[in-house]
Amino acid sequence: MHICGPAAQYAYSEDRIYTPPDALLPDYLLLAETLGLQRIVFVQPSVYGTDNTVMLAAMESCPLENRGVAVVKAQVSEAEIESLNQAGVRGVRLNLVDVPDPHSELPLQMIEQLAVKIARFDWHIELLLHVDNFANLDKDLSDLPVEVVIGHAGYFRPGCSPDNPGFQALIRLMSLNGAGRSSRPPIECPRSLTPTPTPGPSRKL
Repeated sequence: MHICGPAAQYAYSEDRIYTPPDALLPDYLLLAETLGLQRIVFVQPSVYGTDNTVMLAAMESCPLENRGVAVVKAQVSEAEIESLNQAGVRGVRLNLVDVPDPHSELPLQMIEQLAVKIARFDWHIELLLHVDNFANLDKDLSDLPVEVVIGHAGYFRPGCSPDNPGFQALIRLMSLNGAGRSSRPPIECPRSLTPTPTPGPSRKL
C-alpha cells in the first residue's frame, strides 16, 4: 500500500519520474473497512526517494495492525535500521524501474550489502524490476542471507511469454529448496495483460 501526500505538506523527490495525486490514509481505511481488511503493509513509493517520513507517519497513525517496507541508501547505518525496525518496518525496497535511469543490470553489490545489513533484523528485500530482462536472476540472488520478494509478480512487459528466460529464472528462484523466495500476487496494470488464450507470465504465476 502506497501513501502519497498531502502534496502541500510533504515534498516529492526531485528525481521522481511521475507525480501522483494524493492517496491518503483515511481514503484507504475506508476501503479497508469496506473490504473487511484488518492488516496493512505500507510500501515506500519511489516518489519520495529514501525519505520515509510519509510512510512512517501513516504507520504510526494507522489504527490497523501494520508493517512497512522502506527505501534506504546503500550506506544506511545499523542505527537507522534499528530505528526503522522499532517503527514497524520489516523490509527494504529496491526499485529498478521507476527511476530516471532504469537499471539494465542488477546492482548486485548494493543488494548484497543491504542483505548483510538487514539479515540480523530478519527483514526481506523487495526488488521491483522487469524480470524478463534478467535471465540469471536465480543465480544472482540464490545466496542472499535474506528472503527476496519480487514486486508486481515480476513486472513483465506486454507480449512477454512464459518461455522468456527471465520468467524461467524467476520460477527456478521460487523453487529453490528452503530459500523462501516469493513473488507478490499477480496484480498488474491492464496494459501488461495480453488478450489472448495463451496464459502470460502473470497468469502462470
